[in-house]
Amino acid sequence: MKKLTMSLVLALALTFAFAEQPKTISFENKVSSETLQLQIADGKASPAPFRMDEVARAEFESDKLDALIQVGFNWTFPAEKYAQFDWTTDALDYYIEFRPIEQLTFFFHDEVFTKGSKLFVTGQNVSSGNLGSDFGICWRPIGGLRIAAGADFLSGIGHDHSRPIINFGVDYTYGSLVSVGLTVRNPFSYTQKIAVGAFVSFTGVKNLTLNAAYTFRGGDFDAGDGGSSGLTAASPVTVPQLTTDLFAHTSLLATHLIQLSASYTQKAFTFAADFAIAPSSKNAYDLYAGADLGYRLTDEIKAAVRAGLNLDLDNASSAVISVYPRVDWTVAKNHTISAGAKVQIEGSKIFIALPLAWNFKYKI
Repeated sequence: MKKLTMSLVLALALTFAFAEQPKTISFENKVSSETLQLQIADGKASPAPFRMDEVARAEFESDKLDALIQVGFNWTFPAEKYAQFDWTTDALDYYIEFRPIEQLTFFFHDEVFTKGSKLFVTGQNVSSGNLGSDFGICWRPIGGLRIAAGADFLSGIGHDHSRPIINFGVDYTYGSLVSVGLTVRNPFSYTQKIAVGAFVSFTGVKNLTLNAAYTFRGGDFDAGDGGSSGLTAASPVTVPQLTTDLFAHTSLLATHLIQLSASYTQKAFTFAADFAIAPSSKNAYDLYAGADLGYRLTDEIKAAVRAGLNLDLDNASSAVISVYPRVDWTVAKNHTISAGAKVQIEGSKIFIALPLAWNFKYKI
């Protein structure tokens, strides 16, 4: 909540100081629920409590200032208890970017990613592709070149040693052909391990993007070392988990990480594929693979199916397979209703959920 409060105060102050005439102001609100969740094991079906989630975000863009704030909360309805309300910490997001001149940006957020770090199926970036952290600066001396550095000052104030203190990186985009990036995370901390990442994004073929990356993580570490901090080689990677949230976030945590991802669009057809491997991972899985296939039936209706695989290379029986067919229906441009079915299988256990969501977007 400290980050949320600080971000909101700074965003409001800078907005009034530098951005009297915004280019755009956009709002988005998503309400979703799994509606039905079942775990089937040993011939018995166990339902999970009904839960409803809401995520709201607002974004401001102008010539010199961009800002975003996003919050989430949820209601859970246990069978024999009163409804429970809580904040969804994973949904918290924010950023502020101020550009006093065209070549220079001061930013307050921890998601300044180089292009090759993107995993298209999950929509996530591996954390080693982050050029900065919390408060930083980005300099663009020539076209296509970015040099950035960030300081995680909140970890210094709060003595939170699960996060990096200093990060920096550089990337260069050559026209519409290719982008390359190099990042160094946490090089000066005595309590954490350095991570170095190299990234490539190829866009030289129309409608096709190919991403590749390698990350090295130095030193020995425990399974919980930076698992949700953004410090690890691959966190977050969206993969299935044996929880009520069938497509939850988890980590691939090892000394070496290799990542590949592709996206292709052709008129009404879309396809994306992800692959990430971390040999001898300290977490439950070493390998993640995913694919997403979509087709727009009409201007308003799109059908798609997503599949995912988790695997421990030392234990083939640990494979977790997930399938998620869904339909998105756009109503009056600003409203989208989504429905589908999630099925996850691990050995003799089967998890089933029926997600339903309503998303509203508005731009001024």
